[in-house]
Amino acid sequence: MGRKCPKGMTTSQWVSGAPCLSISGGYYLIHHKGCTRPLHRFLWALSQSDPKGAVIHHRNCNSLDNQIENLQRFETLSDHAQEHKRLRAKNRELQRRVRIRKEGNK
Repeated sequence: MGRKCPKGMTTSQWVSGAPCLSISGGYYLIHHKGCTRPLHRFLWALSQSDPKGAVIHHRNCNSLDNQIENLQRFETLSDHAQEHKRLRAKNRELQRRVRIRKEGNK
């Protein structure tokens, strides 16, 4: 994925110039000055605060949708894992309801 940006370099210092994008592992990556960062973390840092040590989650689970309103910060991996656990349970319940409805329409 290339090297990470130098420690102490702010997002505004890093962005001056012409970056380019690629996709890897289902995520947009932004490449600039020999550094690579996930685009969602870069955008979060520009609009909110530096996400250092935090997990930036895609609310709609579409890792290519990097609109700020689709991003959510979790302070720990554990908090992020709990959110995915909640989403999986919600999806299982929705699938169960669809199955019941389909069976009722036979």
